[in-house]
Amino acid sequence: MSKHFDLIWIGTGQATMSIVPRLLAAGKKVAVIESGNFGGTCVNTGCTPTKTLVAAARAIFQAGRGDNFGFSVDNLQIDFEKIMAPQKRNRGNATSGIEQFLTNHQHCTVFKGRAEFVDDKSVKVNEDTISAEHIVIHVGARPVEPELPGIDIIEWLDNEKLLNLSELPHHLAIVGGGYIGLEFSQIFRRFGSKVTIFERGTALLAREDDDIGEIAEDILVSEGVEIIYNSQIESVSKGEGVDKINIHYTQAGEPKTLAASHTLFAIGRVPNSDSLNLAAAGIDTDNRGFIKVNQTVQTNHPHIYGVGDVNGKGAFTHTSVNDGEIFWDHYSRLMGLNDEAPELDRTLSMRDTTYSMFIDPPLARVGISEKEARQSSRSVLMATLPMSRISRAKEKQETKGVVKIFVDAESEEILGATVFGTGGDEIIGVFAPFMQSKASYKTFRRAVFPHPTVGELLPWALDDLTQLK
Repeated sequence: MSKHFDLIWIGTGQATMSIVPRLLAAGKKVAVIESGNFGGTCVNTGCTPTKTLVAAARAIFQAGRGDNFGFSVDNLQIDFEKIMAPQKRNRGNATSGIEQFLTNHQHCTVFKGRAEFVDDKSVKVNEDTISAEHIVIHVGARPVEPELPGIDIIEWLDNEKLLNLSELPHHLAIVGGGYIGLEFSQIFRRFGSKVTIFERGTALLAREDDDIGEIAEDILVSEGVEIIYNSQIESVSKGEGVDKINIHYTQAGEPKTLAASHTLFAIGRVPNSDSLNLAAAGIDTDNRGFIKVNQTVQTNHPHIYGVGDVNGKGAFTHTSVNDGEIFWDHYSRLMGLNDEAPELDRTLSMRDTTYSMFIDPPLARVGISEKEARQSSRSVLMATLPMSRISRAKEKQETKGVVKIFVDAESEEILGATVFGTGGDEIIGVFAPFMQSKASYKTFRRAVFPHPTVGELLPWALDDLTQLK
């Protein structure tokens, strides 16, 4: 079949259901191509399933803290099959709901299969070649596969395979001390697994401030997670008994071996651009395979857009969705569908770095960190507040963590904030719209937060702004 559409949408990551319904409502004929499960990483192997497990792990952990609150839970039992069932159900419901909506819409034609460019306006899917005036590439990224001697003879895990386990690991070894590795380390330690993290560097979360990595280490180690720093994995081999995998590594030049029942490799992600035959369309990528885009997520062909993880401009659901909004602002104005003022159109440079890491308590950040502030040429003020000084944290007996707020000394704009502690993943959203407004921090200082909450002292913390040296 050869058919022409207004727009071809390749991949169904998180921007899909934010933007495609708008296109369809505008009467555009859209072809949607998906080679796997609908919904992308977040729905199938990321946020939806993992945060379901985070919730289960927290419930188990809180039950075990009964002595702190004056009660006890005797003989706490873990049913791993029941623990895993909700996340499997949630992702199944989400992906089927997306597929059904798209398949049943009168203006949408769904193609199941791998997309390959024929030229800059045509794409082949299975035996069909389709074309369109505009194309959106939204194919996401995947876990990096380890390249180690012996890797082909063991059953190793990535974050996707881990979610399909039917048995609780006796000993889970995790290669990589980043966000994915740390989240799973705490989840499975709380489920009852022995957990060991291998980190190549000297600290966790190397991109964060030093004290943030130290707090993360304190939280995990206090719960029984083992961390092996300065470690380089050399090879793997089959073991015996319950710990059926041997991990051979060097630490400070000394060869060592650790036996584990399961091994998770959380060593990064690569874009799924390599399956698209981009060369046929002349679409430019960088040396890591990310599709190059401009401020309005257009590729070197203005009618082709790169949205989400595949463009390397963000690796989160919310940045993927925001990419979609940027596309919509540009495309809808181009098509005469946008009657807002041009200055309201979003661009990549308007976006502040924003993310959370969902260990418990969570780490959340928006804008710059202390490390970045110190490297900046701007005159920056910083306010800090330990979680141990916040009444709500003390009432919950969850006092590990810190708050940091960064302000431009000249413009008085808030440049960033870090909230590492209970409720931080929700609190950080307070700063995001305020930073977009570029208002003076003094306006923030006048805000009244409800009591008792973790956030109520954020305005008061600004009374102690000091110059970074």
